[in-house]
Amino acid sequence: MEAITIEKLIRKAEFIHRGAESDLYRVKYLGLNAILKWRRPKPYRDSRLDEAIRHRRMSREIQLMHRAKKAEINVPYIYYVSRKDAFFIMEEIQGILLRKYLNDNGDWKPIAIALGDMIGKMHNISVIHGDLTTSNIIVTPNSNLYIIDFGLGSVSDDIEERAVDIELFHRVLTSSHTRIAKSFFKLFINKYIDTAVNGENVYKRYKAIRRMGRYIEREKRIWK
Repeated sequence: MEAITIEKLIRKAEFIHRGAESDLYRVKYLGLNAILKWRRPKPYRDSRLDEAIRHRRMSREIQLMHRAKKAEINVPYIYYVSRKDAFFIMEEIQGILLRKYLNDNGDWKPIAIALGDMIGKMHNISVIHGDLTTSNIIVTPNSNLYIIDFGLGSVSDDIEERAVDIELFHRVLTSSHTRIAKSFFKLFINKYIDTAVNGENVYKRYKAIRRMGRYIEREKRIWK
């Protein structure tokens, strides 16, 4: 099979989004609707260093997705990987982002419980997402949840890192989904504690991180 190059693909692709590290495109792969994620070169870095960083980060993301898939956590299937050009092609999940779902007043209570269970299972296999927001979760038409974008993720059993995942998600809820944030998070965290190994300890650490965050914000206001 002829190697697929990034130049060939993006020429026909539909551009979707540009992030700090990666570009996303909608493509066709073997007749399937798919998403291409390309870690584009950084011209300000030494080319050899840049290549090594891009390859390492892409490999880590793919490993996290494989790890999650093996544990029956919903993530997109990966169809093709190019280590040379630092891109991969994955399944396109049909659905809407949880951010939009919540803003459109979808039935969020079963979603909150299901998400708490899913993140608990993810942490049980030592996967830290690193960017757990409502923009990185897809709700399918039959209300299944898929987690996407493991680009900032890692493998760790550290309670602190798990708690940071939870704290970030809580922060996004309270800033972007104010109306339901308290009730959603209560259902989410109760299920998370039930599912996650050391869930209670993660929750205690999350509360400590929140207290520290509030203290820092208060000090900033005082010294302005």
